[in-house]
Amino acid sequence: MMRNAARAMVFAAGVLAVAALTSPATAQKAGPTTKQVMKAMNGPKGFVGATVAAAKGGDWDKAAQLGAKAAQCAAALGKNAPKKGDAASWEIQTKKYAEVGAEIEAAAKAKDLTALQAAAKTFGGACKGCHSVHK
Repeated sequence: MMRNAARAMVFAAGVLAVAALTSPATAQKAGPTTKQVMKAMNGPKGFVGATVAAAKGGDWDKAAQLGAKAAQCAAALGKNAPKKGDAASWEIQTKKYAEVGAEIEAAAKAKDLTALQAAAKTFGGACKGCHSVHK
């Protein structure tokens, strides 16, 4: 029981941190860095994994909220400049990233677990294309 409470606290802290990064007050600033976006989106506690987990658990309201944050966060990536590689490639890759973020949001709002899992899988497979050029 303590373990679940600790997990919930860590997850909530992560959600609050990313919510702060995507809040209107922060939007006036430069926005989240590439590293912040990657951390917020990826892994089992990132927005993508958490959205799928909430949906699998039947908490579609939470999945929809997390899916919306995933879409916002994914869209923010393109506002950054690439560490390396050319800007044209970066624009293409970040546009794909944002599109998949939007698919995650749409699937969560539609309560479509199959589409959500497919979008999450597409999202996970998109890493190499961008990282091989820009990381």
